This record gives sequence, C-alpha cells and structure tokens, in this order.
Amino acid sequence: MKNRGFFLIVFALVVMAAMTSCEKTDPDEGDGSLISITTPSQKAMFSGSDTLYVEPGAVVILEASSNGPTIASWSWVCDGTAKSGQQVEYVFNLQPPAISRIELIATDQTGTVYKKTIPVKAVYTLDGLAAVVVVSANKIGDNLFSLVMAFHKNGMLYNGTQFFYIGNVTDPVWQRKEIAPADTNWLVVIGALTAPEIGDIGKYVVVRLELTPKAYEMGVGKIVNGSEWWGNFWGAFIANRTMIKFTLKNDGTIIPSGDGGEETSVLPGKVGDQAVRAEVSGNNLIIYTYNGLPFSSLSPFIKTQYPNGIWAAPLSQQVVNGYDKWGKLEISLSQLSIGGMLAFRYGSQLSQPMIYNEAQKNSIFWDSYYKVLKIVCRQVKSANLSGNEQESWIITSGVTMNE
Repeated sequence: MKNRGFFLIVFALVVMAAMTSCEKTDPDEGDGSLISITTPSQKAMFSGSDTLYVEPGAVVILEASSNGPTIASWSWVCDGTAKSGQQVEYVFNLQPPAISRIELIATDQTGTVYKKTIPVKAVYTLDGLAAVVVVSANKIGDNLFSLVMAFHKNGMLYNGTQFFYIGNVTDPVWQRKEIAPADTNWLVVIGALTAPEIGDIGKYVVVRLELTPKAYEMGVGKIVNGSEWWGNFWGAFIANRTMIKFTLKNDGTIIPSGDGGEETSVLPGKVGDQAVRAEVSGNNLIIYTYNGLPFSSLSPFIKTQYPNGIWAAPLSQQVVNGYDKWGKLEISLSQLSIGGMLAFRYGSQLSQPMIYNEAQKNSIFWDSYYKVLKIVCRQVKSANLSGNEQESWIITSGVTMNE
C-alpha cells in the first residue's frame, strides 16, 4: 500500500509538471521608466509630476521614445481608443475638470514588454489664467463707476478678427458693441494691463464700461461671417459657460455671480430677482413670480400681451414645490413674439384680473414706460479657441434703455 501511495504522488507531480510546461508563459516585463512620452503640441503640456494637461478639444501629438532598449513596436490606449506607432495623434474632447489616462506599451526585439501609464487632466487654459479679470473700478461721478474688464481669448473662436460685447452694460441695453482694435491685444500682469512684445499675441481683450451700481449680465465674443459667436468661458463670473454675471456694489466692489460665484441663487429659476424669475426648460419658458402670501391662500395669475398691445385672458399659476409664496407659469417658446419677447403682468387673484402685484415694478424686467414686464429669450451660439461649440438659451430683460 505504501508503494502504491508513493506511486500516486509521483504520478501527480509528473502530471502537474507536464501541465505547467504546456501553459503559455507571459513575456518578460521591462522597466517602464526606460520609455518616455513627450508632446510638441501647443494645447498640451506635461507637468513635473508626469501628468499631461490638455485644453478642451485639443488635438495632441504624442511621441514615444526609448532610453535604452531597441523597440520593435509601440501601441497606445487613450480614453479607450487604441492606436499604434511611435507617434500618434489624439483629440481630447475633455471638459475640465475631467481626468483620463494614456497607456503606452512598447515591445523590444527580445519580446520584453515595457508599460507606462500617465494621467491626463483637462484644464481651461495651460497658462492657468482667469477667464475674467477686473482690472480697475474707479468712481468717476455721483453713483457712476468706470470699469475696465479683461476677457481671455481662449474663451473665444480662433477665426475672425472683430470682437464684440453685449448685455445690459450697453446703452441701449442688449445692443451689440464692437471692441476697438486697440483693446484686442493685451496681457494682464499683476492685475495691470501690459502691452505684449511687438509681434506677440496678447491673451486678453478689454472692455471699458461706465456703470451705476446694480446687477449686470453680458456676453463677449467674435463676429465670424456675419454671425455672433459668444465666448465660452469658465470661473466664478460665468453662468451656462456663456453669460458673464456680476454685481457692482455702491463702494465699487465687483461681486461675481455666475454658476460658481458668491451670489448663487436660493430662489426658483435660473435668472431674475426677488420679484420675477425665469428659466428655459425643454421647449418652454417658465416664469416665476413672488406673490407675497402662501400659494394656498391666493389664486395667482399671469396675463400676457400680444405684440399689438391687446391682453390675452389671464392664466392661472401653478404651485412651485419648496417655494410656498411663489407661483409659476410655463409658456411654449413657439408662442413668444418675434425676437423672443414676452410682455406680461401678474396678480394675486384670478377673479380680479385688472389688479396687479405692485412688487412687479421692482423687477429688472419692468419697463416703466410701457408699464409691463418684458423678458427676452435668446438662443446664442458660443465657441472657444479650441472650437468647442454649443447652442444655449439665455434670458434677458426686454427693457431697451438703461435707467
């Protein structure tokens, strides 16, 4: 019995050895530090920590090299896309702060494999500069300030030479103003405007404004083939990547109020004030009004005005969840007048459609001449220097003059 047991053990060892000899052996793995990745692209750069930083939409050339072994083949995987060759080209459609990675696999003439993986991080601009810089805000009169603001060119299309700005910062409001050529080629160094070296391209365009203290919205961009292309920016001043929003205080302080700014709203809707607010959702414009008392104690309404001045029948507002003293009404964008205009008033009791809420006169949408609220919905095109395009709706006041 002992001999039989010994035979079985020996047999098992022989079988295991045979099976092991039949298994496919993995290739030797070499030192990944012996291969390198570089890029000559102006839209990408390596940091000291071996991270590749890229701007949105950048077309990046990647080059591999060996610091020792003779490489027979190179293969890459970037963002799930595989390519081969010592030099490859990738388009990084990443939006900050997205992170991806590059994997490089090199095989030398002996079959040894060398691997290197590096992270890729999307940034708005490689220079790390702000999209919007307030260069100065000086009081020049009673309740009047002179503002100089700079806007990074990375936020605007490459082609085209005519820059513009638009918003309630102009007079009349929301009428496009061209930026003078002398203000389209600046650097901002330690907060001050500085001219670049002769022949160099400045990083900023400058807008000069004279404003009274209140909330402002504006766009900056380029005119290309007759069309307005708003800038596509980033940072605390920016809402929906296109609208530049800020508040000028009585002491001349500028407070950013974009999506990442200090004055983020705790009220319904995306734009407006404490009386009337609005947003676009799908194919509808949603109007919100502050009615002063709990919704259950009222029957609030909104009346819209046709372009010929005739008023439509009042429409009942709906409850706004989480905002007991607010009501809302959804209106199809297709029902707006030419130019996206909606003129309306609102009141608290549907049974008294000629009695309106006095608080509406405090809204930025109130036209004191025609005594109506005016909202304009604009569909704008925007693009940055890398060519990333988007179409979006913005909501502005329909009042045509600064007051």
